[in-house]
Amino acid sequence: MLISFKIQQTLGINKNDLVLEVGSGANPLMRSDLLLYKYPIKSEKHRTSQKVAFIDGRPFVVGDVLDLPFLNNSFDLLIARHILEHLSDPERFISEIKRLSKAAYIVTPSPFTEPVYGGHEYVKNDSKFSLLRQGGGTPGHQWFVLSIGNNIFLLPKSADTYPIYLLFRNFILHNTNYERDSFFKKFPDFRETRKMCQNSNDLKIIVLKESPNDIKEDEVLDVPKLMKDLSKIRQPKSLKFIIKSFLSRKIFTTKKKFDFISLLACPICKHPLLYGEAKLICKYCGFFPVVKHIPILLKEALNTN
Repeated sequence: MLISFKIQQTLGINKNDLVLEVGSGANPLMRSDLLLYKYPIKSEKHRTSQKVAFIDGRPFVVGDVLDLPFLNNSFDLLIARHILEHLSDPERFISEIKRLSKAAYIVTPSPFTEPVYGGHEYVKNDSKFSLLRQGGGTPGHQWFVLSIGNNIFLLPKSADTYPIYLLFRNFILHNTNYERDSFFKKFPDFRETRKMCQNSNDLKIIVLKESPNDIKEDEVLDVPKLMKDLSKIRQPKSLKFIIKSFLSRKIFTTKKKFDFISLLACPICKHPLLYGEAKLICKYCGFFPVVKHIPILLKEALNTN
């Protein structure tokens, strides 16, 4: 709740502005008016142990942040929390933000958090530390991220950077009285880097070192399975869920009247979509399925029959 107020105050977002949150997952902000996520059903790679994304009556779209299915200049603010560090092409994502939104709020793990959460550990071999192995960190993260001003600096998590990663992690864990939870409670800025940019056109990605061999492309979804899972989706009815749903839809979200279908675009050609029976139609590319009022606007979901 406090984050929602802080975003509005810092960026000057008012109750008539339209806010899109991408990668919304299981805990979207209450101020977000539209939610987009590629993995609404459990994904160990892209979300915590929560099995289902938070879907509470706000418009929800299944889509890819590298091919956002919305028309140009549709939003006043785009929120992306813990998305950038996963992406194979972060520059493309930033270009999509600029295409869609006036302002942006981007959250990533801090350069401090990434090593101390685990990462890579050494293996002793013949009295020499000669091997590296995957530790208890976040293997889905592909980048170290540092924000300075409107510049976002990225360093790939690759074999070249693992030794520094490893040394830093072991120094912190074995030479200090560091306790993760109490430390981050006392120093929350060490956990995350939060960037609030009032003009998204000012955002700039700077890749400090190219590492094309280590950057992994995202997984391709099994669309028939996704559609089947969505048809069975049931949101929890806990008190926390009910309260958050009520506050978000009745108090925090925009007072502006809008039809979210009119904001949607084909993720391939970016042209407007027409609503059909259980599908959204692009007159140039084909059509995309809609399950329980949730559009599946992914390239792999395109049907040309």
